[in-house]
Amino acid sequence: MEENIEQLIVEGAKAKAEIETLSQRLKNIVSTLDQAAVFKDGSKTGYLVGAGFKVKVVRRDNTKWDQKNLAVIRGYHNFQERFGQAFKAEYKPKSAKELEKAMLLDAEFEKAVNWARKITPGAPGVTFEHLESEGGE
Repeated sequence: MEENIEQLIVEGAKAKAEIETLSQRLKNIVSTLDQAAVFKDGSKTGYLVGAGFKVKVVRRDNTKWDQKNLAVIRGYHNFQERFGQAFKAEYKPKSAKELEKAMLLDAEFEKAVNWARKITPGAPGVTFEHLESEGGE
């Protein structure tokens, strides 16, 4: 039985709003639990017990690497060996547009790039914008 598109749009918009509300609430809960957890000896893992649950809180750090600064460090003679031990090269296109242009200019290059990459379908992004009805409906 096929569902009505109008109903799916309404249900999808409601679900997305609920998810956003719940995500924000969860973020607030996690922040409070993080503050209340007991972390021993500078550990990044803390624990709480209550309401029949043992709660584990793990603090994480996000690191972004400045590739230009790393290239400078790599160039220092006394760091070259150690740098090679600690870092690996990572190749990514400068942009999807630049990659597409380069592939259009050279069929052999396009073939090589397609050999070296794997494309898998991702989940589609959907946004809902509530439209005010015309005519006072």
